[in-house]
Amino acid sequence: MLFLGGAGHLSLADNTLPSARLFKFERVSKHVYAAIAQSTPVVNGNSAIIVTQKGLVVVDSQSCPSAARALYSQFKQEIEALPVRYLINTHHHLDHAHGNAAYAEMFGSQIDIISTGFSRAALEQATRWFNGFLQGRSVPSSQMQEVPNQERYYQFVQNYIGGLKDRMPATEAQVAHMDGAKKAAAQSRLEGLRSYFSDMSRFAPALPNITFDRELRLHCGDVTVEVRYLGRGHTAGDAVVFIPEDRIIVTGDLVHGLEPLLLEAYPDEWPATLDRVAELDFDIVIPGHGPVEHGRTTLTLFRDYLTELNQFVSQGVSEGKSLAALQAELVPERFHSLYRQDFGQTFQRNREALMGLPPGQPLEPVVSQGVEQVYYYYARK
Repeated sequence: MLFLGGAGHLSLADNTLPSARLFKFERVSKHVYAAIAQSTPVVNGNSAIIVTQKGLVVVDSQSCPSAARALYSQFKQEIEALPVRYLINTHHHLDHAHGNAAYAEMFGSQIDIISTGFSRAALEQATRWFNGFLQGRSVPSSQMQEVPNQERYYQFVQNYIGGLKDRMPATEAQVAHMDGAKKAAAQSRLEGLRSYFSDMSRFAPALPNITFDRELRLHCGDVTVEVRYLGRGHTAGDAVVFIPEDRIIVTGDLVHGLEPLLLEAYPDEWPATLDRVAELDFDIVIPGHGPVEHGRTTLTLFRDYLTELNQFVSQGVSEGKSLAALQAELVPERFHSLYRQDFGQTFQRNREALMGLPPGQPLEPVVSQGVEQVYYYYARK
């Protein structure tokens, strides 16, 4: 998942953690640690690290190889030095899968990378586009038709990453006139951006070498890790990782503590997919972004918000309403789910923490963005 700031503009974090502390580790069970992504110039997703007798099972690999290496190095220093046996991609988006190559480089033939078949194909195609974008060249359309419904995701990434790069010169000029803690934070941010673009200038993905259709079980001695496809939602190929002995699920961006991104999503199918996720026997959720969830509150409220968003927009489209009319009509107050247990304000606070935004961001731009994304889904259909 990637994020827009207020009024639909890309927002840059004003602060970031030192590169050695990109994640906060939380032990959530006997075998499982949650690696919660902290505020960085290019957003990372959360990871789960499962400690087994066969080595580590890592879920999701961050936005670039250097972030993936930082996570593994930090885990070795703070928790335990073990090799990684399996890497699982919940989906193909850059903040969850662009660090794959680091694990392939560190562990070679000892590691298997796992995803749904769709996610592998989408990652392979997205890499062709991403490399062309970074190198300033267009990719022939004949190479971009294998996985449909990706254009709005590519445009979003272009706006997000391109915006970061375009603003670097102005930020460098501003830093010269800063002092104290503000200057140190801005310099740290610039160093992070320079590192990211240097890292990605040599980007070559490590594609999953194991794919599955419905379910895959990894028997790792003292613990079994189940990887399941339960239906379309955030993408057409989202995987859920289930550790039954520990009663934990890892959801990628099917469930998280922020607003849903629907650029290539299936808003009319996503709630039913979440109902199937809810049938699993779990107590703890490690989401794609935001804090660990104990219980099912976030899953339920996230599903309810998606249901309302889908119903309101689909009805408006069937009545012939324009996007502008729907955005004016569908203000946050129309969504009961946003006001149950403070859900809307909670996901805004999580969003602010992840992106380094000032507190008190309004809900209106985020809801308007969701209305737009669902509107284009129905317009495309």
